[in-house]
Amino acid sequence: MELRGLAWAAVPLLLGLTLGWWALAAAPEEGAAAGEEVVLESGRSVEDDFYGAGRSVGLLGDVAGDAMVAGENVTVTGSVGGDVLAAGRTVAVEGPVEGDVRVAGQDVIINGRVGRAVTAFGSRLAVAKGASIGRTLLAFGERLEVRGAVGRDLRAFAETVLISGRVAGDVDVEADHLIIAEGARVEGDVRYTGPVKPEVAPGSVAGQVIYRPRAPEARPTPLAQLAAQFLALGRFLLLTLALAFFAGQGIRTLTDRLLARPWRSLGVGALSLVLVPLVVVALALTVVGSSAAWAVALSFVGLVVGSAGLFKAVLAVVVGRWLWRLLGKRWNLPDGEQLLWPAAVGALAVFVLTAVPGLGFLVGLVALLGLLGALLALLWEGAVSWPLRGRP
Repeated sequence: MELRGLAWAAVPLLLGLTLGWWALAAAPEEGAAAGEEVVLESGRSVEDDFYGAGRSVGLLGDVAGDAMVAGENVTVTGSVGGDVLAAGRTVAVEGPVEGDVRVAGQDVIINGRVGRAVTAFGSRLAVAKGASIGRTLLAFGERLEVRGAVGRDLRAFAETVLISGRVAGDVDVEADHLIIAEGARVEGDVRYTGPVKPEVAPGSVAGQVIYRPRAPEARPTPLAQLAAQFLALGRFLLLTLALAFFAGQGIRTLTDRLLARPWRSLGVGALSLVLVPLVVVALALTVVGSSAAWAVALSFVGLVVGSAGLFKAVLAVVVGRWLWRLLGKRWNLPDGEQLLWPAAVGALAVFVLTAVPGLGFLVGLVALLGLLGALLALLWEGAVSWPLRGRP
């Protein structure tokens, strides 16, 4: 996946965490917690909603209302009287939840009773044996395993779907592989769209099995691939030249910073991904900091998204200016301060460089962090120098 795609994929999670941080400030003190490790101990209860954010979040006690939790590792083993909204790398919902569960993570497992519906996004999703979902399961991921019970319908979009438990309603799946194993039971119909027929154990489906073939994607011819590359190069070249032409002074200032202090910009960009979330959490936990936390979080998300959209074009101008300075005197090149010629040369160099598998991702990541750091440094310098403007 391209770096821009990764950045856009992270936006819902960033926005979800932003809402969580804002909610921390609005929530009652007993129902809000943030830090490196957040735990609601077993035996404790919260009579209202609970909000928790940290590297590791463990909800072992009981919550009468809703639970909104976010962290690298999230575990919910206590009972929740309302809904659960969770985001993390690993998310496990084990305790009884009376309402809905909405969850996003790399590894997501439902290992208890959910009274209503479940909506899950992730790489590996599982409904464990013995777990139950009262209503519909809607899942998006790479691999989905349903070994427990689903009270109504199952709808899934994945690469592989394995069903060995019970589904009381219909199954509607779009995937590369669907397996309904021995011992599974689907009370309704199965509608499957995929490149190969589903594997269905005899007697496991009470209704009809409707297979809708999906033709595998045709591989483009070498000529079509070459034409697509030239088209991509043309689009990238136009974007870079437009940026250099219409935002010349701003791009010059930004690329001057990156050329003069590349390592400092890279360090600031990488450090900001750690420090800014901590600052937002710290502001959210203060009495008057909710508005400031909201403003900082949304501004930083906007800055990251903007950097993700323009980092390759800015990198092209930086590389082009560097090459122009290096080779200009030797080859008697035209004046490079007009930016257009250096931008065109840099666009070609960056396009070739980022086309190399593996190397392209690394170069893109470094460029994104460097651009983010340079923007933050310029914004900081502007904020510091602003009160002094106009003074003699």
